[in-house]
Amino acid sequence: MNRGFATVALLVATMFLASPALATVTPAGDLDPAIPDLIYDSATGDVTIDWEGNTLISYVLKNGSNSFIPGNHSTILLGSFPTATSNELSESTSFAEPGVTTRSMGNVFPTGMNLTGLQSLLTVNSIILSLGGPQIPFDLVVINDAPPVPEPAAIAMAAMGLLGIGLIGWRRRRSC
Repeated sequence: MNRGFATVALLVATMFLASPALATVTPAGDLDPAIPDLIYDSATGDVTIDWEGNTLISYVLKNGSNSFIPGNHSTILLGSFPTATSNELSESTSFAEPGVTTRSMGNVFPTGMNLTGLQSLLTVNSIILSLGGPQIPFDLVVINDAPPVPEPAAIAMAAMGLLGIGLIGWRRRRSC
């Protein structure tokens, strides 16, 4: 095998066959350590709440497309009054549970969304950390975000570049 062909083969393998990291994490901007995180797993649809040392009295998540999967919802607040429908997931309780770090709501979101998709899905995203406290949004985090699919034009340009490299090598061999 000549060196030119090996170089082109290595280039192609690197461009098209290199696998992305198994678990990519996409936070929504700068995460505030004082605000609980809503962690969405794009591969499974699982939603986990990371309290980040806070207490949590109430949360409300709503969407306008009836995309939640209410049958998979697990309550996360002790002694709460939950609502789980295809367009609303919410719970509220009258007392804060100390010492909680994370809890999973279950596979309640559709799979395959990136951060932009998650942000557009949630028409209401609010939490209350203490009785009488203000409503604030969760920090949104996406894990196992699907890698971006290459544009057809980018693939065509790569193919033309490889064809050009091959043509140059062919002309050099032919002229010798």
